[in-house]
Parts: sequence; structure tokens; C-alpha cells
Amino acid sequence: MMTVLYLTNGSVDSSLIFRHWLKGQPATTLYLTVVLPYDIAADERLDKDVAHSAKETAEIHLQNWLVVVGDVRPHQLITQTLFASPEHALTIHLLLYRYDRLLVDAQRILTPLAGILAQTNTKPIELPGARTDSSIEQSVAVS
Repeated sequence: MMTVLYLTNGSVDSSLIFRHWLKGQPATTLYLTVVLPYDIAADERLDKDVAHSAKETAEIHLQNWLVVVGDVRPHQLITQTLFASPEHALTIHLLLYRYDRLLVDAQRILTPLAGILAQTNTKPIELPGARTDSSIEQSVAVS
């Protein structure tokens, strides 16, 4: 079974691109991990209530994203939110977990992560229809 990582900003565009890519995959079951990184406003003080609210908002945002994606059967899908920048979220996942593929919708992230991708033997796959300025470089800002 192939393992695949996808980092999303939770946009409708990213869910439609992901759904389109998923429908084009063979019947072989994929083990998919979708991560939504989130952050707080730069001028906001981090405390327990702010952190809880930001996580809750990100989780709701991710659930709404999943509704647009729709049914992913026969594939297995794990989703998670992560309080991190998109670059840190990718680095954390690539170093802690083994993935065969990384779905990419913004080519800019490949240069800084080229060493990690090579070290982990993770192959990037560019999503068709993705814009080069889209989701990976933008996390969900919660104010």
C-alpha cells in the first residue's frame, strides 16, 4: 500500500484538486494523510484559550474541507491539524513518518525540502490543475 502526504490550506480549490487527483488513482488502496497547518495572528498572545480556539477552528475548517472532497473509498484517509507553519508541518511529517509520495500544489516548497525528500525517499507528485502560488505556503490564520 502506498503512503501519501498532502498538506492543505483547507481551500475549496485544494479540496477539488485533491478529489480530482484521487478519482484518477487506480483501485489500489492508498494510505492518505492530509494535514492542515494553522496559526494565530502575529499580534495575538498565545495562551490556553487562544490555542484551544485556534485548534477548534482549524478542525472545523478541515471537516468542511472533507465534505467537499467527498467519499475517498477504497482509500484510507487520516486527517490532522497541526499548530505549525506549512514548512514546519511538512518537515515534521516527513522526518517522523514514512511516506512514499508527497502531493505538491506549490513547487516553491520543493527546493528547501529537497534534502529531506531525498533522505526519506519521498517522491513529489505535482497535482494537476494546481496553481504555483497556492495552498502550501499559506496556513489557516485564526484571529
